[in-house]
Amino acid sequence: MLYVFHRKSNRLGNGVLYASVNPEYFSAADVYVPDEWEVARDKITMNRELGQGSFGMVYEGVAKGVVKDEPETRVAIKTVNEAASMRERIEFLNEASVMKEFNCHHVVRLLGVVSQGQPTLVIMELMTRGDLKSYLRSMRPEVEAHRVGAGEVTHGTCHSKRAFQRSKRRRVAKKTENNVVLIPPSLSKMIQMAGEIADGMAYLNANKFVHRDLAARNCMVAEDFTVKIGDFGMTRDIYETDYYRKGGKGLLPVRWMSPESLKDGVFTTHSDVWSFGVVLWEIATLAEQPYQGFSNEQVLRFVMEGGLLDKPDNCPDIMFELMRMCWQYNPKMRPSFLEIIGSIKDEMEPGFQEVSFYYSDENKPPDMEELDLEPENMESIPLDPSASSLSLPLPDRLSGHRMENGPGPGMLVLRASFDDRQPYAHMNGGRKNERPLPLPQSSTC
Repeated sequence: MLYVFHRKSNRLGNGVLYASVNPEYFSAADVYVPDEWEVARDKITMNRELGQGSFGMVYEGVAKGVVKDEPETRVAIKTVNEAASMRERIEFLNEASVMKEFNCHHVVRLLGVVSQGQPTLVIMELMTRGDLKSYLRSMRPEVEAHRVGAGEVTHGTCHSKRAFQRSKRRRVAKKTENNVVLIPPSLSKMIQMAGEIADGMAYLNANKFVHRDLAARNCMVAEDFTVKIGDFGMTRDIYETDYYRKGGKGLLPVRWMSPESLKDGVFTTHSDVWSFGVVLWEIATLAEQPYQGFSNEQVLRFVMEGGLLDKPDNCPDIMFELMRMCWQYNPKMRPSFLEIIGSIKDEMEPGFQEVSFYYSDENKPPDMEELDLEPENMESIPLDPSASSLSLPLPDRLSGHRMENGPGPGMLVLRASFDDRQPYAHMNGGRKNERPLPLPQSSTC
């Protein structure tokens, strides 16, 4: 199949793209300057559509000379909609340009860009098994997958006694009628996924980046089943229902957000760790929706009041204890990604040492005690934010909902508030040298 595109573009004579015809209005966000990542258009062949991205269609194809010692490489090719403005094209290129700084086995690689001519292209490492959310759901038995797609709850999260009883009755009826039980990945596979995701996130944190949207939909699965942090913008439109617009602000992935992010717009590596705990829950439930049965506004209030997801059916204790540690109400009580890897590294496959950031020369962490996730040792880890120096004042508890580690009175308020100018604000908690990853273009609701 041959794809042909024609469109007039604005550019300077040296190939620089600009969004305004008036140079007095130029800013860094309005200009894209070609560099060593530029790939000649005739080296790119598009073969088939993969799906819709935040800016336009994504294709599978072949690129010549983008990987050392490989004459041709299968790649993912991101495009911009034909109707996109020059400013949108530059935004697309600048979003991809962030990934030029990344070089980690567990972060999807940028391989090149085509900024000259039309359409504008971004060439990415091809992750043949798609996003982790779709991959996990593909592991469900066919009958159950159909039922879940129809909106039925099979297992996972119950937040009140009544909801638990209703859910339990449904589960028993299904198991009896269909003789089918959803079985999550084995413990060893869950740990492998967790370690690979944590390694990619540890790399981003070491390079002073905050993700702000870590979720199974934003992790990708390679041909060899390696899980990597995705390319930060391909899945917004695909999973539009995972996002929520709060009070006229930008789109928020509230079901993956920490209490401090929901309340005060604070996004740090600590809030990424909270989201990582929700990703572990997604893995254990084969990508059920967190807080199933709750509206987005109910989730927002529930989490800010200290509510937590329940332990999924068939989830090993050690995995749930790791989730709980990621869901400490006090951000500073959550483990770092390096600590998370340190607690499970002995269970990782041997090849992890050869490719991971954790074992690389680039990572030289200070001496630290490894986390002890054995259930009998968890009592020494404070879950109550009142035991720490930093937390949030919150409204009264939701009636009938379980409160695992709700806030105490008189706590310190973190910084406010959400920024109207972007999908959701990054405030770094005072860490000025930390950079947010660019958020994908927001869709309207």
